[in-house]
Amino acid sequence: MKKIYLLLIICCLFNSVLYSQSNENVAGHIVYKFIQNQRDSTKKKNEFDKLNDELMRQSKGITFNLKFKGKKSYFYIDEVLENDVSPMGHSHAKIVVGGGNYLTDLQNKTVFRQTDSFGERFLVTSNTLSSSDWTLTKESKMIGKYKCYKAYKTKTIINPAKKFTFNIVAWYAPQIPVNFGIKDFNNLPGLILELQDSHFTFYVYKINFLSEDEVEIPILKGEKITEEEYKRQIEKMNGIIISDKKN
Repeated sequence: MKKIYLLLIICCLFNSVLYSQSNENVAGHIVYKFIQNQRDSTKKKNEFDKLNDELMRQSKGITFNLKFKGKKSYFYIDEVLENDVSPMGHSHAKIVVGGGNYLTDLQNKTVFRQTDSFGERFLVTSNTLSSSDWTLTKESKMIGKYKCYKAYKTKTIINPAKKFTFNIVAWYAPQIPVNFGIKDFNNLPGLILELQDSHFTFYVYKINFLSEDEVEIPILKGEKITEEEYKRQIEKMNGIIISDKKN
């Protein structure tokens, strides 16, 4: 009887090792689309809302991509412009909707965000993988053929005018055993197929599983700074621009 138990334990350990190895060998290319979250219909649209609606119209059809293999992933906007997408709409989607391009490194628990501001290219680093601040729920829904579960976290943004706190809602698929997701949102027990942030919702459009040889994760370039350093740099640049306008 002891030999049977020992054999069962060895088999379980062997299967566990195979499963973890297969997770690391999963590679793919995911395509996402996005929509603007619904506003309060009782509020009258101001000029900013009207401008944003026009930019959203011009950016309709733009897609975002997630490529992943091993311990790394790359989230970026599609640079190919469709016929009904204007350069202004593309710029709006890249800067406002996406916030830049993202390289996630699970091994070093680091996310790099590449963004252009005032003619300079920055590589903003953050350790968003170091904390597990997602709340997992049992709520589920089907996205395509995948059963997805809801997770959420609270995010706070502070600017000179106001402090904003809102929920980030993610739907992840444990059937796709990778910890990557949209932008810098990751570290869930499955690939994120849908994500709702403060203003936009990203949803999966295409899923392509590939061999590792077919997926290339680029090396991002730019001036490496932390999120706090980047905020101070932007405030400094904005101050210079405001000062120049006064003179």
